Amino acid sequence: MDIDITKNIWYSPCYAIYNFKQLIQQIGVEKAFNKKKGLEAYITGIALLGVKHYEGRMWWLQVPDEDPPDILAATMSLNSKQVGVKNIQLVEVYRIEDRKKESIADTVKRKLKDKVYDPKTSLVGLINRDEAIKDLSDLNKQIEAVKPNIASVWIVGNIDPLQNNYIVAQLWPEVKSYKINIDQECKALSKFGVVLRTHRSMKRVSASTVKRIRVKREQIPTLIPGGSY
Repeated sequence: MDIDITKNIWYSPCYAIYNFKQLIQQIGVEKAFNKKKGLEAYITGIALLGVKHYEGRMWWLQVPDEDPPDILAATMSLNSKQVGVKNIQLVEVYRIEDRKKESIADTVKRKLKDKVYDPKTSLVGLINRDEAIKDLSDLNKQIEAVKPNIASVWIVGNIDPLQNNYIVAQLWPEVKSYKINIDQECKALSKFGVVLRTHRSMKRVSASTVKRIRVKREQIPTLIPGGSY
């Protein structure tokens, strides 16, 4: 599958997170969680903060006009001579909820079996129920048995709602787990701004054609295509 990138606007994961939190304040948690695109950007934003935590590099995201994938994520090559999109990751998002009887492992395995994914896809799940994950290595073995043809499998979960503390864990191909505080991570990333504009062709071009946009919040281009969540 060729990745067709037609947009030249990329958003900080923090913008996606706080944009969705603002939506929750406006319409409530239940209604907000029914807004598919906003929720997918929110979940991916949290996951990308976890990835940044251990990789040490900034990831940006955008919401495609059509899916799959649910979200596009990318790192940028920004230096004095050349700039551009460096790495692209396709993201598919799922939810693990109370109303579903199956275990986390069964949910992940079902997602892997029910759909054929592009090999560049990362599967990211939000745990939206009160459940302790006792053994990540066991989950890794169960996923490995399915022989997934994708890039990686992740889960995110809120471990302290009042303090914005989350766990971000990679289940496959390797096991990694990080606890992050959204407020602290986003404060550290504020120097990057909330939006990045790249050259529309996505080729490596002169530094003058790529710039960070530092504008007032009401002037920021719409994250969700068509302005609808």
